[in-house]
Parts: sequence; structure tokens; C-alpha cells
Amino acid sequence: MRAVTYSLTASVPVAMDRVFDLLIDPARMPEWVPACRAASAPTPLERGSLIKLQFAAREAELEVIELKRPSAFAWVEREPRRHWRTSFRLNFAGGLTSVTVQQIWMPPSLGTWLRAKFFPKRNVAARLDRLVQDLRKAVSK
Repeated sequence: MRAVTYSLTASVPVAMDRVFDLLIDPARMPEWVPACRAASAPTPLERGSLIKLQFAAREAELEVIELKRPSAFAWVEREPRRHWRTSFRLNFAGGLTSVTVQQIWMPPSLGTWLRAKFFPKRNVAARLDRLVQDLRKAVSK
């Protein structure tokens, strides 16, 4: 089964270091992760660190799989959506930072892929857009 990839590239009007520092600060994740109410993790984060996020109706456990200052940060969701990977790529763009957010879903079966295709439960494109909008607000504080 092939992976399903969703991507969004946008600019944030601050330096790369500030965006990266915001991304890797678990205490600030509720500011930019849509619907997140709380986050906890060891600080500083490193590859293999676990981050626990609390949402209204569920909890999620993320594992950091990439952390390269100041340009790359990625995680896989261990629970409950075991087949999702989220990554952030930052690039210098003059006085701005170009942020590419990518979510990759590896459907566990053809049946799961068909259900998601014909009966979608989430609008991933809208979710990525909201994430970037919230990231812009958070980094400007």
C-alpha cells in the first residue's frame, strides 16, 4: 500500500531559529498544534524523545524521529494514530522562513485506504493550514 502525503508550504515572517525553537518547545505546542490543550516531554527534546499531547477527547503520544537544528523536525504518532508521520522543513527566505509541513499516512490495509478515500473523517489540508496560521501567531508573541 502506498503512502498518502499531504504538504503545505508557507512563509513565516521571523528568523529560522525562532521558528525552530517554537517547534521543539513542548510547553508551547498547545499554541500551534490545532485542538491541543496540553503537552509534556523531557526538555530538551532529542531524537527518540516522547511527547504526550492532550486533546479534548483523546491523548496522543509522539516520538521524535528527526531533530536537526535549525531546519528539520519530525515525529511519528505512536498512539492512537499509529500510521501518521509529521515533518517540518525550514528554509531561509530572506527576512522570512519558508516552512514546509508534511503529513504522511501509511494505510495499514486496502480497506482502510478505501474507507478514508470515500468516507473522510478529517480535512487534512484545512488542518495543515490552521497549524501554519497558529504557528505564525505563536512565533510573533
